[in-house]
Amino acid sequence: MQRATMESLKQRMRVQSARDVFRRLARYTHQRIVDEIAADAPIAAQRDGGRWVAVCECGGAEVVAGPDAPDDEQVFFCCSCGNASVGGRWRPVVYEEVRDAVE
Repeated sequence: MQRATMESLKQRMRVQSARDVFRRLARYTHQRIVDEIAADAPIAAQRDGGRWVAVCECGGAEVVAGPDAPDDEQVFFCCSCGNASVGGRWRPVVYEEVRDAVE
């Protein structure tokens, strides 16, 4: 079984963006997304095989777009808690390996 990546989810759901993937998942899980960025609450993404995954403080984890994706695609929404800690706003993604390489 192949692991889901953001690109494979976009294809499977027939949507154009990572935000559209999260919007659809949020609808399935009865979560509400506030269409604003919580710039003060970035979340770290880590490499997991051929994909990037961010783990929320609540314990939920979601596949996210990688560092090569356009900036507006580099967002996270937890379908477990609905990004409750930031009022349902998008959280920007920080990429662990990329950050470590720059430092």
